[in-house]
Amino acid sequence: MALGEHGEPGATVLALSALTGEGVPDLRELVARFVQEKTAPERRLSADIDAAAAGLRPAYVAEGRSGLDERARDAFTDRLATAVGAQAAGEAAERVWRRGAIRACGTPGCGSTAGTSASARTAPPTRT
Repeated sequence: MALGEHGEPGATVLALSALTGEGVPDLRELVARFVQEKTAPERRLSADIDAAAAGLRPAYVAEGRSGLDERARDAFTDRLATAVGAQAAGEAAERVWRRGAIRACGTPGCGSTAGTSASARTAPPTRT
């Protein structure tokens, strides 16, 4: 059975005996090289990231494929739209569009054409 099957990929396995001392010099040499390389913080961080990614895997892999399912995608889209203010921008654009439509159509009771007669709204302008 490989050691990697237990969550330790890339681990080095050494045969040594505390009773006879066999393999201890190899272990000392390996530890000295490891300390000299000063890569322990990077290795630890890398291992922490790998563990975190493995823990998050169920959140981003559904039914054997990566990505969000439809429900999660809809929730993500809603949260993203709220975060960037999409609803407020859409409502502002709608107000501007309505004002323009009211001005263009001259709807009675709305906008700047309130109280004007239909003939006044449709009559061509007079030149003086």
